[in-house]
Amino acid sequence: MKVTGADPAQAYPDPAFPVLAWPEHLPPPPPLPAGQGGIAVRSRSGSAWVAPYGTPVRNIGVDDQVLWHGWGRMVAVVPPGDHVVEVRGDRVEAVRTVAVAPGELVELEYAAPRGYARTGVLAEPPARDMGAGLRPTLLWTAAFVALAAMVGPRLGGPTHGGWWLTAGLIALAVATAVLVRSGRRRRDAHYRRETASSPHHVEARHALGDGYLLGGTVRELPQPAAGQGGLLVITDLRHDLWLAGRREARHPRAWIAPPRLLVDEVPRAISWSTWWYPLDVGRHAVTVCLPDPAELGGATPSHLGVGEPVSVHVDIAEGATLTVMVSARTRIDVGLPRPHGEPGADTRRTGQLRGTASAPERSLQSSEFTGLLAVRTEPVAPPASHPH
Repeated sequence: MKVTGADPAQAYPDPAFPVLAWPEHLPPPPPLPAGQGGIAVRSRSGSAWVAPYGTPVRNIGVDDQVLWHGWGRMVAVVPPGDHVVEVRGDRVEAVRTVAVAPGELVELEYAAPRGYARTGVLAEPPARDMGAGLRPTLLWTAAFVALAAMVGPRLGGPTHGGWWLTAGLIALAVATAVLVRSGRRRRDAHYRRETASSPHHVEARHALGDGYLLGGTVRELPQPAAGQGGLLVITDLRHDLWLAGRREARHPRAWIAPPRLLVDEVPRAISWSTWWYPLDVGRHAVTVCLPDPAELGGATPSHLGVGEPVSVHVDIAEGATLTVMVSARTRIDVGLPRPHGEPGADTRRTGQLRGTASAPERSLQSSEFTGLLAVRTEPVAPPASHPH
């Protein structure tokens, strides 16, 4: 039986898009305003066996704007057109592009990962669970161990090879569990590719070069034109928010703005996902930096800057795609005591980028680049807590 988590879905104050409640026990969807569309996302935390132990809260956002948190179903009211839906925990769990027509309600379902799976999946309902709980594996192994414990002594113990049979049964149980898990991983990877959205072309506008949003799972790579190659940028974000010494996910600051990407000093569209860019053959300078501290969790003075950008030069070959992997680790601490017993509280923001650029061919040639957003602290009042 599929269940929702213990933390019910709840909209954040003043969301960028209107949010409508759509409880599980009400089959008809809420009416949409005239001329608008809707994106409904139902999030669930897995099976009834794992739900009582708790699953970290997920945040749901549209077009880089966090809208609500928790488990259950809600609807984002959006203008007609293409929109990007994201699910985040302490990392980006799922990204999907959807097209919404006037008066249309697009339904999606997010299934949180189980067991060995690292991330969940966002797909048209019903979404399949990724990974598997530990319960079947434990029961299977326990059954074989119990059988081995009963059969081994009855066959005469070590004198007549009984203990060899016991060890063989235990090894068979472990091998079977490994094979089953390996098969499940392959099926999960195939399902992710099948349900992934197609590359979404973001045209050049507002001084931004064009690119293709591929989402959390790459379904296919666009083909470069004659005289061009491709640049594949894969971002991996890990973000933590601490309020007065306690880790918190049910807060707008748990969602940070996208990084910034420049290719040959020209800004490109980018988000915490996977992107592909067509580039002319030759050498190009790729620069990545963390979002401005004003976007790294709440309004702060703009003079704080963006930290040190990281850059690497890449050589694009015709018809080939070069990969740049960017790993980001950010943290916000709110409500830190001020030094020397001064009244008030401080907020500290830290972040680090690490990247690797690999050659088009599968070789060991690569170049690494790293950067650090220095610790920045400014006095602020701790944010008001939100009801859970």
